[in-house]
Amino acid sequence: MDVKELTLPVLRQADREQEWKSQKTRRDCQSVLAGVLQWCVKEGVLEANPARALVSGRWQRPEIDPFTDDEIRAIFSELRGQPALLYRLMLETGMRTGEACALQWGDVEETCLRVQATIWEGERKSTKTHQARKVALTSSAIALLKGHTETRFAGTWVFTTIKGNAYSEEHLTDAFRAACERAGVRYRRPYTLRHTFASKALSAGVEVAWLAQQLGDRVETVLRHYARWIGSAERDARELAKLEFRW
Repeated sequence: MDVKELTLPVLRQADREQEWKSQKTRRDCQSVLAGVLQWCVKEGVLEANPARALVSGRWQRPEIDPFTDDEIRAIFSELRGQPALLYRLMLETGMRTGEACALQWGDVEETCLRVQATIWEGERKSTKTHQARKVALTSSAIALLKGHTETRFAGTWVFTTIKGNAYSEEHLTDAFRAACERAGVRYRRPYTLRHTFASKALSAGVEVAWLAQQLGDRVETVLRHYARWIGSAERDARELAKLEFRW
């Protein structure tokens, strides 16, 4: 489409049809678009910038939908090889997918991991928050890493493809989607393993501040996303008991 055809109604229609991942992504894209069209105004190609009037509006955050215990068991019964190990480590630690992909053996300590990078668009970059952190390991995670000898002496990366390269999220997502299909589990993206870890941890009574450090998030972010799971196992039973009326 010629830039002169980009009217406000056209932009609004495109905005409605786009499936935005988040409100931030939406705002960022609109900002870039407005900047490009403003350049067109400056160069005399357009008389006015239609993107200036494009309002982000409200965006409803998708509800967090963790995997159940039965779904986890079914999915991992269908996962094989290093993708299975990588996703199991995510489930045990709450790491982001890119952070697990970027793990190097030099980051592995006896009882914790140094998470200081992520894989994004095929490159190793700083973490989402641009801050390194230490992630505590459960006994299961420690055993998983100790038993993972396939790459320990073969190179840098903890998890590698057949060619010895770090995994990409796209490659791993294909394996995860296929495992969900074989297991008969409704597909949610692999990032849901992080949500599953966080919701289970809070239900079990872990401290919010500790979990925020583990996840590499602020306390406010953890509360915004996962508050309904804080002590939920005991709270639900306690509150439901109050509703056992004798009519």
